[in-house]
Amino acid sequence: MCLVRYGRAQWIGTALADDPQLTVRGVAGPQPSRVVIDPKGRLGADARIFADNGVRRLLITAQGTRCAPPPGVEIVALPAAEGCIAPSAILSALAGYGMRRILIEGGANTVSRFLAAGCLDRLHVMVAPIILGAGGPGLILPPLERADQAQRMPIRVHKIEDDVLFDCDLSDQRVALGIAKKST
Repeated sequence: MCLVRYGRAQWIGTALADDPQLTVRGVAGPQPSRVVIDPKGRLGADARIFADNGVRRLLITAQGTRCAPPPGVEIVALPAAEGCIAPSAILSALAGYGMRRILIEGGANTVSRFLAAGCLDRLHVMVAPIILGAGGPGLILPPLERADQAQRMPIRVHKIEDDVLFDCDLSDQRVALGIAKKST
């Protein structure tokens, strides 16, 4: 399994503000590889996501971007159109590293880009019984003219303490991207 944080130029703010570790805590088992997708190379070498805990660490960035991650972090340079790397190119590159199961962690922009590109097998939506008021958009997708054009998918619902998790199965809508090399 590989944890992915996607950061597009103006959307890298979440990774910059939160300084996530992207490690698994509270359960036994191996740590996943960590990948940060930062087309403009804005994330500093001292970011906790780059900490060396013995797992593979990748920095996916746009071709031609100058960046200096810490030693041991592999740089994967991919083509970018208008500063954005296509989700399908990201997944294909990760498959080339043997990564077959990937958890993509990110905000509305990240989820929207991977969803619109047909690059998700599952989508987990957590709903909490709180009212936050104004905030950013949920999903950023092209508008539909009619409700019957909306995506429908099988779901499973899980109650987790006071929250509700919607596990949406998108596998029928996913675009095939090829087969991963031997798992790492």
